[in-house]
Amino acid sequence: MRSSESTDGVLIRWLASALCAFAPFSLVPQKFLEYCSKAFRILRVHANLLESLFGLMVAAGMPELIKETDIYYMRDKLLLHEKESKVRTHTKARHGSGRCGGA
Repeated sequence: MRSSESTDGVLIRWLASALCAFAPFSLVPQKFLEYCSKAFRILRVHANLLESLFGLMVAAGMPELIKETDIYYMRDKLLLHEKESKVRTHTKARHGSGRCGGA
């Protein structure tokens, strides 16, 4: 198990809660989560390019990408086996409403 698997999504939730500390009862964290979701969708759209680049990195012997299974890990994290509608539902469920103050 990769160490990032056990902390999957923790950074996004932590950043959103930090934004709440500085801007309570605002929609700033919601906007932040919207940007994260948009970035995730963009990565999914360009997954073929990313996969090709990662393949080149494996061939080049980059220490972070030692074997082909490292590319499968990226595919899994990008939820490439899921349809877009299911991915949207998944990300909303993982990160909540993004509102501060329990709103």
